[in-house]
Amino acid sequence: MMNITTENKTTTLQINDMIELDITALAVGGRGVARYNGMVFFVEQALPGQKVLAKITVLKPRMGEAELMQVIKPSQHESAPLCKHFGACGGCDWQTLEYNQQLFWKKQIFIDCLTRIGKYTNQEIDKLNLQLPLASPKREFFRNKMEFAFSEASNNTQNEQGEQDEKKSRPLVGLKQRFSHNVEEITDCKLQTPLTMRILELTREWLDEEVKKGHRLNAWVENFDKKNNSKHYPKQDHAKAQALLRHLVVREPELCLQTEQAEQKQCLVELITTPFHLREASLFKRLGLKLLNVLAQEYGDSLSFGFIHSVRADKASVAQGEKIVQSFGTLLLKEKLGDITLQFDARSFMQTNTGLSNLLINKAKDLCLDLLPSSAVIWDLYCGVGTFALSFAQAFQEKNCSCEIFGMELAPASIFHAKENAKNNNLDNCTFLQANAETTLKNKKLLSSWTKPDLVFLDPPRTGIKESLCQELLQLAPQYICCVSCYPATLARDLNHLKSKYTLVSAEVFDMFPHSSHLESLVLLKRKI
Repeated sequence: MMNITTENKTTTLQINDMIELDITALAVGGRGVARYNGMVFFVEQALPGQKVLAKITVLKPRMGEAELMQVIKPSQHESAPLCKHFGACGGCDWQTLEYNQQLFWKKQIFIDCLTRIGKYTNQEIDKLNLQLPLASPKREFFRNKMEFAFSEASNNTQNEQGEQDEKKSRPLVGLKQRFSHNVEEITDCKLQTPLTMRILELTREWLDEEVKKGHRLNAWVENFDKKNNSKHYPKQDHAKAQALLRHLVVREPELCLQTEQAEQKQCLVELITTPFHLREASLFKRLGLKLLNVLAQEYGDSLSFGFIHSVRADKASVAQGEKIVQSFGTLLLKEKLGDITLQFDARSFMQTNTGLSNLLINKAKDLCLDLLPSSAVIWDLYCGVGTFALSFAQAFQEKNCSCEIFGMELAPASIFHAKENAKNNNLDNCTFLQANAETTLKNKKLLSSWTKPDLVFLDPPRTGIKESLCQELLQLAPQYICCVSCYPATLARDLNHLKSKYTLVSAEVFDMFPHSSHLESLVLLKRKI
């Protein structure tokens, strides 16, 4: 219970109270924003312009959260959802918002983060002359990768007494519901291609086939031991263990491979499980063979397909295997970004929207070419497979400039691919190092062979960069710092750490993720005189 005092009146609010709210804005994470008796309320799936009836779920001194129960008055900017799963699935949160309004609110969210978290003044923001986000070239089927989840156990099979029959039930496979571990079984997603939907359909067929054979795919297993064995637990003991099936990751690069037979679309599927008894390996291999054989019949030579079965013992719900158990087919993928062709594998990070990534890379190249001298030195501290580093290298090489590029990345496989990509694109002005940027910059001896940079380029994960790395950058003091970010809140936090020596001179937002509140941004900092 909470007492709210406004204009000499006291209103008592409690959890589960129903209140009417006028939604006026959207916040980071995509929730609608409203004010009620001086308090800010955040409402899932509510849109600006709506009047809604909402049930209070969280109460704090100055803010609350509420569940949307009914739209009393619709917004003038509402639109019909693209997908039949919208609302239940957590993959999209803005499908019912007109696309131009999606762009408008992404810009507003970005500005809000810069002012509220980055502590930039309105005057500093105005100088940036921010435009609407650069729109995605495709708004349907634009993703080249999707991470699907398995439910811990489905409730689709009951015995004669109406009770759950765990021996006959199978897990669901799809996308998790918003802020939930429950899985929505996806059959017609509009984000990735129909090929991916066919793969999900075949995976469900495989699940049903194995359950009929008596295999308990909803089993819970303990983590690997040194003998590569595991113990099975009944569901009620799952605090000791985790579900056997964890994720299904589907990658579909846009680049079609040129072969003597035909153009080949690429597809790589990775099944991630908890470590299991060795005798069960053939069970998971059957999924890969089923996909390989059926898709070969349906697509013929027009599809280059690969399958990986990996295991993950770590309980964190991350769609990344720790060890490959078995694999076959085409395991090395290729994508063309700008004028660079990049090879990568299942462990490599690549942007999920190829068309928008090309626009982002071109913007980044234009910034560098306009600012830097012909003999410039660029450090790319989260270089991955060389996406930006090689694009910069090629741009300067085409101008017959002697630019030097140094790339750093923690993942050994990504550094291997970065070096191969440099060779394959005939770029000899790049040096790549497998290292952790957040600790390596402290090692002055190790970096003594690297020429001091004119520009440091950053494309960190969603968590941003650590404050310690910000301090190292301040000590390094390059003339420019350029950063790509997929999360404006952590970007604004990092910019605030760099404000003492750097001025934010340029910022642009990109709609990498249509129909969601997520956005990509590119910012440029210049060292103060």
